Amino acid sequence: MRILLGYRQDWDRERPVESYARSFHSNFERAGNEVTAVGEGHKLQHDDIRYRNYDLFMQLDNGRNKYGDLGFKLVDRILSAVLFTDSHGQFGDLHQQWAAKYNHVFFAVWNERDRFKGHPSAHWCPNATDEKFFPLATCIPTFDFGFHGSKGGLDRATTMKAICEQNKWTYDVRQVNGAFKHRWPMTAEAMGQCRVLWNMGQKHDGPNLRVIESMAVGRPLITEVDSLNGMGKLFQEGIHYLGYKAYSLEGMEEQMKWCMNNLSCAKKLGEIGRKEVVAKHLIKHRVQQMLEVFGG
Repeated sequence: MRILLGYRQDWDRERPVESYARSFHSNFERAGNEVTAVGEGHKLQHDDIRYRNYDLFMQLDNGRNKYGDLGFKLVDRILSAVLFTDSHGQFGDLHQQWAAKYNHVFFAVWNERDRFKGHPSAHWCPNATDEKFFPLATCIPTFDFGFHGSKGGLDRATTMKAICEQNKWTYDVRQVNGAFKHRWPMTAEAMGQCRVLWNMGQKHDGPNLRVIESMAVGRPLITEVDSLNGMGKLFQEGIHYLGYKAYSLEGMEEQMKWCMNNLSCAKKLGEIGRKEVVAKHLIKHRVQQMLEVFGG
């Protein structure tokens, strides 16, 4: 298949910033497709394209650019598809409106599925990761707990930090490098420096990327149990991760204490979580799902 892949490419210090969009690009190619990238940061722009030379236009949602623009494009001259990743946020209504413009829609947030229920070809495509960016951690941890995310969301770890301080546990809570800069594989390296990884989603967006990435590096994960998100459809509490009640945080400190008192068992849980991610939740698995839809 000849795929025209639309996504934004950021650059930092004259090098392309790695992203999941780039991972989709390479995995589509590994699956035997001819892929051409188009959009901000690429040599080719839409005005340069002869669409009849392609079988499919695939638009990837990889966030806002430095000016706050999403960069979605509509191509109605060939088969089209879109992947929405953050429909739980402020762009949910926009995603719902834009969905009707594409032949196929893939969305990452289970709780937002009703936005696309009227579309003839809408598919849940959960968050996934890439072993290239989040490989198995092999270093000896230097922190007890870790939470790594965007600067604006770090306050979610306030209670977790307080529990650590009360119990004299160490923690690493920070954003690894700034927006539009190189973050990979440095983020995975920071995760690997922690014995246990902690997560809190927002607006029922689970399993968010931090869940998948934490499991990919093989560290045990403590995250919220939320009946509204899709976590339970992919992973089992107590087998792949340890849970606490969403929003009330009930059980969080107990799970943290269990991990610190049972490090070998916690390590085993992390290993099981990693096996599940590697077997089912890599970008190559999502690419295969998409290609099956296109082929149908």
